[in-house]
Amino acid sequence: MAVDPQKVNERLAVTKERYRVITDRLWKIIDWKIDYLLNDGIGMPGNDDIVRAANTIVNLDIAILKNFVHHTT
Repeated sequence: MAVDPQKVNERLAVTKERYRVITDRLWKIIDWKIDYLLNDGIGMPGNDDIVRAANTIVNLDIAILKNFVHHTT
């Protein structure tokens, strides 16, 4: 089965941008500032929200690293 490198690169670009948007939002929950409420409508998170956001970032990173290691071995 042939893989089109251009399609792979396009898909990777979309995935990278999605990851950037998601992690940006999660970091705004973790490191909340009043500006986030005023500019982005992100209310002050509770401790549980902060922990969930941090866990989500860690889990995303682990999933990406596992996938990378799996495909390079």
